[in-house]
Amino acid sequence: MNKYEFTEEENKVFKGLSLRLTLIALFLIMCGLLTIVTGLIYFKIGVGSLGTVLFLEGLVLFPLAFLLYRPADNYTRIVDRTGGDIDELMTAIKETNFSFKYVYIFVALIFIFEFIRIFT
Repeated sequence: MNKYEFTEEENKVFKGLSLRLTLIALFLIMCGLLTIVTGLIYFKIGVGSLGTVLFLEGLVLFPLAFLLYRPADNYTRIVDRTGGDIDELMTAIKETNFSFKYVYIFVALIFIFEFIRIFT
């Protein structure tokens, strides 16, 4: 395809987007770990239903983080590589589109788990 190269200013936009997606993914991983540990603590002290829901909710955050990290890597490659920015941009957009299709599912699962947690 095209050998178009984005300007430095355009590359800063992609780098910023990549950084933000990566930071959100890391935040979701930390939240997932914290939620899993909290669920295990609740399970250990005898609040099994709440512990189970929190544990499952924490597990859901990991694939959500992965889905957001995948396109971040592609946006970074736009900045780092030369000679194929348009091809890499198209890949990044496809990855972002793919990711957000599944983000909805994982967010819905979290809402379902929260609903169960509130009413149990």
